[in-house]
Amino acid sequence: MALQRASSTLDVDFCCTLVASNTLGERGLKAIANAYYRALMEFKRYPEKWLEYYSGIVGIDTSTLRSAVEAYSLAEDISAKTIEKITSSYAPLIPAKEVYSESIYSTPSS
Repeated sequence: MALQRASSTLDVDFCCTLVASNTLGERGLKAIANAYYRALMEFKRYPEKWLEYYSGIVGIDTSTLRSAVEAYSLAEDISAKTIEKITSSYAPLIPAKEVYSESIYSTPSS
């Protein structure tokens, strides 16, 4: 789940994506995923609620953030192919990019 770009005027297709190590175990991953899901649902209901707070933290003008909020919508699911595209473009070279690809298709161990 992430915020997906609804407008072609922005360069970032997805914002606020969550990635977690599969070494956390199933219980840890579920706890993180649930907290993240609740946060995005809160954002979906009240998208402008935290803009001033976020603006103060990151130093981006509130009006710019407001425009960004209007340009993104909630994506319920992101395909593995899309994740692969994102990591191939933005992932750091250490560890090797193959590690990111392998992690996309691996399942968490209990």
